Amino acid sequence: MLLGNLIATAVATAARTLVVFAEIRPTAPSRATLALLWRFGAPLAVAALLAAGMHQLDRYLLRLFRDLDEVGLYSLAYTLAQGAVSLLLVPFAAAWEAVRYEIADHREAPLLYARVFRAFTSALALLSFAVALFAGEVLALIAPPSYRPAAR
Repeated sequence: MLLGNLIATAVATAARTLVVFAEIRPTAPSRATLALLWRFGAPLAVAALLAAGMHQLDRYLLRLFRDLDEVGLYSLAYTLAQGAVSLLLVPFAAAWEAVRYEIADHREAPLLYARVFRAFTSALALLSFAVALFAGEVLALIAPPSYRPAAR
């Protein structure tokens, strides 16, 4: 699974890089522009690496302290919760990516950002609560009885 994620990410990155270079071929960015891009993108790259570590490395660390059965239950519970959150997060992120810079020029941008943040985090909390509330029923549908303790 990790290898599949790595390959898919590498292919997507290569495709995006080709598109970017095809679009900017007539002009090369200056050193000043590259420095600004690096300053803007470096924290995002670090955050992405840390998020990947947070989502993948915990199972390896848990394996040092718990047996494989408990790590398997944790992994299933974590995957279900993360999948449910992704159902909200991925579409929101795609839409927000297109809108957030347009809002920046608006005179009430801070208020709009605060409202969007409040609405999104409220929806995310509600979804997380629903997942926790119905975890047993979902596991009964998709997993054998030996995985039912993951609902806790």
